[in-house]
Amino acid sequence: MEYTIESRDSYLEVKQSGLCELRVYGECLAAVLEHESWTPGTPTLVDQTELDAGTLTINEVRALATQCGARREEAGSSRLAILVARDLEFGMNRMWGVFVEDQWDVVLGVFRSKEEAVAWLTA
Repeated sequence: MEYTIESRDSYLEVKQSGLCELRVYGECLAAVLEHESWTPGTPTLVDQTELDAGTLTINEVRALATQCGARREEAGSSRLAILVARDLEFGMNRMWGVFVEDQWDVVLGVFRSKEEAVAWLTA
């Protein structure tokens, strides 16, 4: 899994690609929260249109939620828009959202259109 982080006018954009890996996901989360443009509550778009989550197990999805929960205070109350291309990643993100909802204060939206994701994120 590879990722990049770019600061946009009113949000951060994270692009993830390749095969989703639990270890690298944790590194990506840390990199976002340590990014120079990050403050708690920063709206974030995660573009997963080139990410393959097909090998993740339910236990790994729960572990991803736990990693996020451990960084609750740093994340703050923000909006997180996740952009996906396939049903698989849409479903995995919805499942992850259920696992993480009680562990942090971020509001999650999963989208298939970047325009819709950015509009929701910056509303």
